[in-house]
Amino acid sequence: MSLASEYLKRKKKLEEDIENMEMRCSQIEEDMCKEEFLFDHKKLAEMSEELTSLKDQLQEMYEKWLQYEEV
Repeated sequence: MSLASEYLKRKKKLEEDIENMEMRCSQIEEDMCKEEFLFDHKKLAEMSEELTSLKDQLQEMYEKWLQYEEV
């Protein structure tokens, strides 16, 4: 496999991972607004922690993607 095709493969995988992570973040944000969770402070705290963690990971992925774009 050539270096260029390996590069494109990794970039495509990263883009797919970013898209999946963004969808998961959106889903958690939607869930946090649902009436069933409005008064479940424990569940809201869990979702908030997960969302924060995912957004931190997403930020790292964006930075890595930018490195791919600079090449």
